[in-house]
Amino acid sequence: MAQQRSLFDSDLRNMLKSGPRDRPLSRRHALFGATILAMIMLVATWLASRPDASIDEVDNSQVEYDPLRSQIAQVLNARKKTAVASSAALIPNKSVVPLGSSSASSADRGSGFEVDLWPAMKELPKVTVSVSLDTKAIHAVQPLSAAKMADSVPTQTVASSTKTNWVDIDIRPGDSLTRIFNRLKLDPAVAITIAAHRKGQVLTSLKTGPRLKIRLTDGQFRELEYEKSLKQLLLVKTTDNGLRFDTVNRSFEVIEQKATGVITSTLFDSGLKAGLSEPLLYKLMSTFEWQIDFNTDIRSGDQFAVIYEERFLEGRKIGTGPVLAASFILSGKPHHAIRHTDSAGIARYFSLDGTSMQGKFLHSPVRNSRITSGYSLRRFHPILKVWRPHRGLDFSGRNGNSVLSTADGKVVFVGRKGNYGKTVIIKHGSNYRTLYAHLSKYGKKVRKGRWVQQGQIIGYVGSTGLSTSPHLHYELWLNGKRRNPLKLKLPRATSVRQNEKSEFLRRASTFSAALNRLVDA
Repeated sequence: MAQQRSLFDSDLRNMLKSGPRDRPLSRRHALFGATILAMIMLVATWLASRPDASIDEVDNSQVEYDPLRSQIAQVLNARKKTAVASSAALIPNKSVVPLGSSSASSADRGSGFEVDLWPAMKELPKVTVSVSLDTKAIHAVQPLSAAKMADSVPTQTVASSTKTNWVDIDIRPGDSLTRIFNRLKLDPAVAITIAAHRKGQVLTSLKTGPRLKIRLTDGQFRELEYEKSLKQLLLVKTTDNGLRFDTVNRSFEVIEQKATGVITSTLFDSGLKAGLSEPLLYKLMSTFEWQIDFNTDIRSGDQFAVIYEERFLEGRKIGTGPVLAASFILSGKPHHAIRHTDSAGIARYFSLDGTSMQGKFLHSPVRNSRITSGYSLRRFHPILKVWRPHRGLDFSGRNGNSVLSTADGKVVFVGRKGNYGKTVIIKHGSNYRTLYAHLSKYGKKVRKGRWVQQGQIIGYVGSTGLSTSPHLHYELWLNGKRRNPLKLKLPRATSVRQNEKSEFLRRASTFSAALNRLVDA
């Protein structure tokens, strides 16, 4: 059997042989390459023969401007021009060597110097001018000093372009003075300094709304104005001595307004038509709540008249003041209320003879409500389906309506109480107690042992406990027994003090005449 030849036994010349031998370049390709090479050489020769061609040429656009170097160059150019002018004046008959001549007399060269008018360039001779210079003329040309050069520059008066503007800030929930400064791209360290000041601590907890104004000058903080309340402003200004804090007290412009109307459907609708606001109508109804049941006593054709205040601040109405005097003519019977502020600063409403319009207890613990189930010793229970006593009043209301304390007192119970659900019990003096049941939740700061005032919110209408729908169950206890609030004779508030009564009667007479004119108009 023939032995297989190894790699080392093979002829290397045969192994190195590749495919067919490459073809030589065609004549056309060679001619094209020679043409390209010739063009490159021609371009290079032309560039080298340019007068401004220089290997060391520098792109002046990339060189940083040096004022000192520029001044030196200007002075040297001025010297050169002056020297040329002086030599021409001293030797008027000297002629310049023609460009075609490449030599000059040695005598001329010895008495002067050479001035190169053209840069070195190929195939062009160097142009020289042989002159005799006056030494005094040369030294007369001195470089300008910095002061003289500054004086030679025309001055221009630049008008001040300081820009000052106020920025109104609508404070958002969670805003701080530092965050507001960051939004305005101001230095937050200034905000921290302001808020840390003893007089600026009110700015650590900003109230939401359009209460803040900041004055900027050229984008820098100069002043801020913060509305602490309707009556007070806090001003913070930057001065040469640091920050200055000022508190400005503002006064309201009070305007007395009058309105009258005839009740056609409800007092609420008729009052709105007469131009009264909703808050003012609630004040009006609460003033007469002890004399008038607005759910049952109002009839179509009844009349009302009211004198009240409106408050303005800087020409802008900011609210409705108190009711000064009001009257209702119900079925021909007049009811009057006159506002009186005693020597202690407490304002109350009284009838024309000085009797208090306000009882010790409110008639209703829910505003603008009606009684859906009265006090009864025998009532069919809607859930238990049995006859049993109902020793209280049920007032209608929507879930979440405010429940008011009917008198001043002390909270003695807050929590769940069997079928009553969530309940609040308040003690008034030593003999009276009131109970408020089926609440959805309790009022803020209503805790056992705390005192509450008449009209304060102590809870909200709900349907907790044994209840079919949202309503308030209200009970009045006297000496430990539940009584009918509608029939029980309740104590009234005190009348006008004797030492203040004469002044009150005078004002009451004036207001009564004004109310009568409104009704008769």
